[in-house]
Amino acid sequence: MKKDFIKFPTGEYARRTKTKFFVKYGFPNVLSCVDGTLIPIVCPTTADKEEYRSRKGRFSINVLAAAGADMEFTNIVARWKGSTHDSRVLKNSSLYSTFEERDMGGILIGDSGYACNRCLHNNNTLRFSPRRCCIVIVACAILHNFGIKKGLFEDVLEPLPEDYDMEENEDQPEVADRPDGILTRNQIIRRHFTN
Repeated sequence: MKKDFIKFPTGEYARRTKTKFFVKYGFPNVLSCVDGTLIPIVCPTTADKEEYRSRKGRFSINVLAAAGADMEFTNIVARWKGSTHDSRVLKNSSLYSTFEERDMGGILIGDSGYACNRCLHNNNTLRFSPRRCCIVIVACAILHNFGIKKGLFEDVLEPLPEDYDMEENEDQPEVADRPDGILTRNQIIRRHFTN
């Protein structure tokens, strides 16, 4: 029954889901949100029972759930021992492999338990046609400028001191680091999801 009732957004469902995520929450191009939860169980009687003990000290199953804009489940994985890290559960899921193998036309968002996978970072290769790659590169530049305009990089990009002389320092090499995915994600979370 899982295949009949829990479906990941594709086609028209994906288009509607992305529109709802943007209208309701201000996030563009989102297909689903992912997170893990620990479901408590009684102490197993098997030899590997300690592997079911979570970081919180309880015996549990680590469940990965993805949800759409209307809070409906779009994917669920319920088979990992409680000591398994959320990112490992995701990386070993069919959902992850589907996103790695092809362009799903949208993104997954998750909390800090999941690594940021950026298409133009850490020597990753764009897996699209050359024309689509050009579109992705421009889209990344747009997102970068959007982030600057919305103040997402304030913790990283410090303003120049008032007494800074542009002409005097014009030949100095640029030393500002590019913000990483974790910092950017944390800023988005603080801006959109905390009071």
